[in-house]
Amino acid sequence: MDVSISTEHDAPYASFESTQSVTQSTLGVYIFHEKIMAASLICNGIFCRRLQATVLCQCYKALHVSVGDTVHAERTFTEADVETFAKLTGDTNPIHLDREYARRKHFQRRVVHGALINGIVSSVIGTKMPGPGSVVVRQLLDFPRPLFIGEPFRVTVKVTAVRKAIVNCTYECITTYGKKVMSGEVKLYLPQDQTNLDQ
Repeated sequence: MDVSISTEHDAPYASFESTQSVTQSTLGVYIFHEKIMAASLICNGIFCRRLQATVLCQCYKALHVSVGDTVHAERTFTEADVETFAKLTGDTNPIHLDREYARRKHFQRRVVHGALINGIVSSVIGTKMPGPGSVVVRQLLDFPRPLFIGEPFRVTVKVTAVRKAIVNCTYECITTYGKKVMSGEVKLYLPQDQTNLDQ
């Protein structure tokens, strides 16, 4: 006896199963693609952070400056130094140029311009530490006692903070006799070389 089984009623289910299979397959590919994209973004993020850290480290290394670094310089100003500075700046206050006038104002000798003393600090910052390229952003000055022409003194500059391209320093100027004639703080900006940024 021949037995025949109709598959007409099964056809819709077969179509549904086929469609479902395709949908699941497509969904699987989509999920897989999303996972790959997420992993790629994470990896890129890690890479970028590592690259940024590497660049910053290179910048810090290029500065060659650390908290606690200290530099000294010694100088004695002559009458010629003071007179030349007065001509260059136009600061002809007689307390700097006239000995008798200075005495009448109760000073032993002619007083050195405060800005001239600070010029030695600027010289240390710009040539020794941090060095060439340093730019003064903010500076505080205090002149507790006058510096007289002919008095030898010593400048001490010390790094107190380093953050990226910003360096903070303190400084003081003391004569060989222990008299403090200037002290203060300075905030410096150390720009990176433009040629390095373009590479």
